[in-house]
Parts: sequence; structure tokens; C-alpha cells
Amino acid sequence: METTPVLQVEGLNKAYSRKGESVRAVNNVGFSVHAGEIVGVLGPNGSGKTTTLKAICGLTELDAGTVRLDGNDIRLGQQTAMRRTGAVLEGARNVYWRLTPVENIVYFAGLKGLARQEARRRAETLIERLSLGDYRNQQVRMLSKGNQQKVAIACALVHQPALILLDEPTLGLDVDMVRGMKAWLRELVDESRSALLVTSHDMDFIEAICDRVIILYRGEVISESSVDELRRLYAPQKTFVLQVDGHLSGNTEKALTRFPWRVETNGASSRLCLRTGELDILSASLAILAEGGHTLNDINVTSDTLEDIFLHTLNQNLNHNVSQTHTQSGHGGITKSMDSEDKQ
Repeated sequence: METTPVLQVEGLNKAYSRKGESVRAVNNVGFSVHAGEIVGVLGPNGSGKTTTLKAICGLTELDAGTVRLDGNDIRLGQQTAMRRTGAVLEGARNVYWRLTPVENIVYFAGLKGLARQEARRRAETLIERLSLGDYRNQQVRMLSKGNQQKVAIACALVHQPALILLDEPTLGLDVDMVRGMKAWLRELVDESRSALLVTSHDMDFIEAICDRVIILYRGEVISESSVDELRRLYAPQKTFVLQVDGHLSGNTEKALTRFPWRVETNGASSRLCLRTGELDILSASLAILAEGGHTLNDINVTSDTLEDIFLHTLNQNLNHNVSQTHTQSGHGGITKSMDSEDKQ
């Protein structure tokens, strides 16, 4: 029997008035996140990501829709919902710049109802796990942007919330910090069975950490799948690059023309590139090269990245919208929607 989701979002709608026009920020957005699950929210600027997260936090009044935490409407128990939620929205704005990391963490733990002794114990644990020990007694305003971001995340997580909302958590972090963040957040969710909803433009981060990905476009959910399922649906092809000795003979080039290889000659070698989902093409092409006496020096195979899949999904949706507009109105053009609602 399926358990109740930690977070359940149903039919979110929000429009803003801009220059006298009503512009949609989110349109009938719905999804859920279960305990122990990390779900990524992707979308271009203006897609509704920040509006959605603010609605979940109760910071944005909706035109319609419901947000449930552990099955309960957050509007009927706002204080309880806030104590069960930890959020970092739009950077590190939820910390006090003139307090130290430890002072910030203890302060926010107190706001969530933790006793001071327990708050200090948890603060020390977070300081250690986030490698902030060298900066524990410095004012946050003196820290790097990356370390400020880590302090903000520590403040959001100190009360061990059931629901974690992170908006661009890798903002300002260097490569080593991001690598550590991936491992730490995955470990945290697995241990605490929290539900984590995260937005990010860092596709490698999303791909490495998320169980599922939700793609928003112009305020609507256009895709919701695991990364593997997205790859199967939208990017089943692979890119093959072959490096062979010498220039291709005329007979070999002629035999290869039935396949869409892109051939580049560089000095004493040739490079062949092809994106396909048909492995038979590769095996047939290797046989043609062998028959022509060409020695294969190297073969490289790559799958599409999550960024490739994301862009493909957006383009597919855009083309669908354009097609619908032509069908309905007989001319080009796309229905106007929110394009500056959020700035991440």
C-alpha cells in the first residue's frame, strides 16, 4: 500500500498583473514527493520554479490549488507546516550577516523549537559535516559566497525537517564543495527519510542526486520522470566517434555514404562521428572499415547529458505549442506567458 506523500501539490495557479495584463506564473501545477526521495525541479527562467517553492512555503498567496504536508493542508496549520519544513530560497538570505555560523544555526534552531543545548549539539555536527570549522567564529558577512550558502543550508536543516526545499543550493560553491554537497545531501535524505525538493541550473548536480525530475515550462509541468526514463523517452541515441589510421579510400567512403557519418580528416588520420540509436549501423560501419584495410585506433561512446535531454524536452514542447497555434489560429505566434517571474 502506497504511503502518504510528505509533500503533495495539487492544481497550483498563480497570475500576476504586469502592465495591466494578467500573466500566468504557474498553471495547474501538481506533483508529490515521498519520504526518502529527492526530486529536482528544472525549467528556464520564468518557468514558475520560485513561485512554486514560495507557494509550498506559504510565502505566496495562490489563486487556486492546495499544498499538503503529511496529508494536511498547510493553510489550516501554517505554524506546524513551517516547523516541519526547512528552506533556502534565492541564495543565502535566511541568515544574519553579523552573526557567526554557530550563532546563526543555534538561533534558527531556537525558532524551530529546539532547546539550546540540543541546538548547540546539532550546530557542531553541521559545522563539522559542512567543513565550516575554520570559520565557526567569523561573521557570516566575512565568508565566501559558497560558505555563506553552506551556513544557510545548515540553518534550514538543523531541526531535521520532514520537507527540505533548496533553491540553487550549489550557487557559489566550487567543484569540491559541490561534490561534497552531492554525497552529503543524499546521505542526509537516506538517513532521515526527509523529502527533498531542489531547483538548480547545475544539471550534473541534479542528475547525480535526484530520483525524479520535474520540468516546468511557462508555468506548467511538461515532464515528470526519472533521469533514466527521460533518457529512454527523449534521448535513446548515443554519439559514436571513431578514430582510424590514414584517409578513407574512395571505396570505403562510398560504402559509408548509406549511413550519416560526419567524416573529418586530420593529418594522417580520419575521425568519424555519428549520433544514432541503431547499433547495427556501428557494426556494419566497422565491417566496412575493416574491409577497406583501415585500422581502428580509438572508439568513444557518449550518451546525452541531462542538459541535452532538458533542452530537447523544451524544444519538443515549444514545437508542439507552435503547431497548436498554427492549427488554432492559422498563423504563427505563441500565447503570452510569464517570462520574468523568477530570476534564478
